[in-house]
Amino acid sequence: MALLNEDAIRDTIADVITGAIAGVRAIAVGSLSADAAEGMTDLALASRALPLPVFTVAIGYEPLDDPPPQPSNLWLEQINVAITQTYLLSTAALQPDEYRAAKATSAAIASAIRIAFSWPGKLSMSAAAAPTGILSGVLRWNGSSVTRDQAPQQGQAEGGGLYQTRSDFTGFVQTAALTS
Repeated sequence: MALLNEDAIRDTIADVITGAIAGVRAIAVGSLSADAAEGMTDLALASRALPLPVFTVAIGYEPLDDPPPQPSNLWLEQINVAITQTYLLSTAALQPDEYRAAKATSAAIASAIRIAFSWPGKLSMSAAAAPTGILSGVLRWNGSSVTRDQAPQQGQAEGGGLYQTRSDFTGFVQTAALTS
C-alpha cells in the first residue's frame, strides 16, 4: 500500500459510472459522461449535458473516531464521496412525459450507481489497474436528493433547464503512513 492516491480513486469512480469497469453490477456504457467539473456555469453544464447527462465527483476525508494506534505504517481515513448527476431539460421537456422521463432516467442511473458501489471489490482498482486503497472496494450509500429542478423558461434561447441529483457515499481508505 502507498500513500493516498486520489487520482486512482477519482478515476475508478468515473470508470465504474461510465461503464469502463465491466463485470458484476456494471453500469451501461453511455448512461453518463464524465465531461463536467465542479463549479461549471449553468450554460457550460447545459452544453455538456446536451448529448449525454454528465456527473461530477466531490471527495472529502475525515479522521476515524477510533484510529489504529500510532506510530504505525497502517493509516485509515473515512472517505466521503458526493456524485452529482446533471440532466438538461430542453424546451421539449416542458411536455409532461419528457419531463418525467428525465427524472425516471436519473433515478434509475442513481440506483445503478448505488448497487455498483456496494459490490465488494468494484472500487478496488481503476480500469488502468491503479489501486485505490478503498477498503473492500466498497462505498456505502448514505442518501440521495434532488438539488435542482429548474424547468426551461418559455422562449429561452441558451442552455435549458437543469435537473440535478446528488448521492452521498462513505467508505474507508487504507494507506501506508510514512514512519521515518
